Amino acid sequence: MIDKVAPMTDRVPEILKRVTRLQDALARDAELGGLGIEAEDLGWVDTACVEGSLFARLTDFAAEYRDMKERFSALPEFDYVGEKSRLESLHTQRLAHTIDERVVEFAYEHKNLAQSLRDIIRKRQRFPREAFEHLKQAFPCMIAGIRDYAEYVPLEQGLFDLVIIDEASQVSIAQAFPAFVRAKQLVVLGDKRQFSNVKTTTASREINTKYTHEIIDNFRRESALDANTLNRLQKFNIKVSVLEFIERIANYNALLKKHFRGYPELISFSSKTFYRGQLQAVKIRGKRIEDVICFSYLAHDGRVEPAKNVNSVEAEAILKELRDLAELDMPPSVGVITPHTEQQAFLVQLVSRQHDADRLNEAPI
Repeated sequence: MIDKVAPMTDRVPEILKRVTRLQDALARDAELGGLGIEAEDLGWVDTACVEGSLFARLTDFAAEYRDMKERFSALPEFDYVGEKSRLESLHTQRLAHTIDERVVEFAYEHKNLAQSLRDIIRKRQRFPREAFEHLKQAFPCMIAGIRDYAEYVPLEQGLFDLVIIDEASQVSIAQAFPAFVRAKQLVVLGDKRQFSNVKTTTASREINTKYTHEIIDNFRRESALDANTLNRLQKFNIKVSVLEFIERIANYNALLKKHFRGYPELISFSSKTFYRGQLQAVKIRGKRIEDVICFSYLAHDGRVEPAKNVNSVEAEAILKELRDLAELDMPPSVGVITPHTEQQAFLVQLVSRQHDADRLNEAPI
């Protein structure tokens, strides 16, 4: 019976090591006395364990650890990244071969139709239904603007197996509805935390309200309206994005957490502020952060600026940086970015007034 208690935190590595030795000995099915196990390997048990079951749990853990180690050691070497790249390349070649074959077949076997469709595209006319079937066989994947569906593609339910709408927060439900009708399945990609459709801000509220009421009245004549249906119908609104509309009827939603275009230092603010820290920036810097970006904090001296949206203190700091770069043996080209055209004009004028303006302008600014 174990009747002594001792702290375990600082002795866990030692205990695991000794338990592993015991497991190795027992696994060889030999007598304890002939295994070379010292008395100290057993005497620690009554002083190290808080309760009797701890030794049994540690023993089971050691056995599982050894078994897992043996299994991983037996695994063959596998280049996951290399094999993945190879498979991606093969699939890309296969896709390109299949599509090229269809295009060539269409061009040779339907020459007259190809010329006719070329004229239709140039004149921005609607595709004939029969001709569009041949076009869809030759080009199974089509990329087009959202309005092209309503203007050129024949109106037929389920014309496409899959329709994907990207940047859905910038597309209104009115703009996307023609694509809805022509799709068997619909995938909507967008982010309501990004820019919305700026064009809808200029839409007439009166006309928008009129059309919305007409939709509701037509639906009411067909069947009774409950609160849930009425709420959905009100979403048929030029002000409502297709992303907001589809959230109510989607059968699957997913957040794309991997961020491939930004470094952690750049995307961390957006991730923390707008996405509750869920974004994972997977792009890795090849240089130290100090070699990539540097912040200069400037204190304004209270001077009166010559114009609105002009910051002369920042402009003078940029001028000093340009001079420092111009002193290098191989001066780099410099790009100055500002959101204000007034600041841009002020900076250009400031550089042109300098005695060494020619030298500063040798590298493109």
